[in-house]
Amino acid sequence: MTIKKVTRMNEGARLDAGDDLAEQLAQMKIAQEKLSKQLDGKVAEGSSATAAQMKQQQDDKEEYDAESDDQELSEQLATLVLGDPNPEKKKRKKRRGKKSKKSAEQKAADEKTAQEKEEARQKEIVEMAQKMADDIVKKMGVLNLYRYPNSTNTTQKETETASREMTTKQALPVEKTSTKGKKKMNTDKLIEDWNEYFGEGELEDWRRLCRDLGLPDDLPSKTKCRDAVKGVHVNIRQFLDAQRKPEDVIFFKNVWKLASWTFNKRLRVRLDAIPRGTPLRSLMRELSRY
Repeated sequence: MTIKKVTRMNEGARLDAGDDLAEQLAQMKIAQEKLSKQLDGKVAEGSSATAAQMKQQQDDKEEYDAESDDQELSEQLATLVLGDPNPEKKKRKKRRGKKSKKSAEQKAADEKTAQEKEEARQKEIVEMAQKMADDIVKKMGVLNLYRYPNSTNTTQKETETASREMTTKQALPVEKTSTKGKKKMNTDKLIEDWNEYFGEGELEDWRRLCRDLGLPDDLPSKTKCRDAVKGVHVNIRQFLDAQRKPEDVIFFKNVWKLASWTFNKRLRVRLDAIPRGTPLRSLMRELSRY
């Protein structure tokens, strides 16, 4: 069977059904007309105005009901005979419903994704704030450690570090005292070694000094020896240790460079630490002028 033949058969069935409905509609109209005639007869028999008024109201009601029934039957007949008068409208409505549902689902999914992103961002912000707070607390803990060494809020490592620093600070006065004592010991040792080397400072002692400095050792007087020694610029400590450490001895070009080197090395001896009238005091006095 072809599509056209099937279509003609369907249309024939629809027409037959339509004829049946039309016949039923005609019979209903005939019955209504008979009923109306009967009512008209009853009204004619009555002579009062009230009966006429009631008839008019009844007629209006029946006419309205008949029109409603006719319209409903007409719509059913049209749908049965002609099919759906606007099938595309239903399809469009159905498509719009699906599209609207899909849009609603997509909107809900987008809102959920946006909410998850916002929650992740808020979580990241909270973590960053917590990290910054931890860093601040840690720094504050270190500051409190210096202010309050016995604080229980500091870690053991920080406590040990601060303890070492405090011990170092507390040890500074002791170290300074030890340095002063050590310097005094060095001065005393220098005076002792010099006195042992130079003796009483007789002419022979001066000549021995000149000989050890590479000067003539046959000068006639102490004054000549002293003048000759003034031309040699060497540190006394290095000179006394020359036999053990000859490579450490430095000969300076002038007394100013010798004085500067002695001062920078903190080897200068205070004059009041050397007894008066000794050759060592004379030498140190000469250095102290520069």
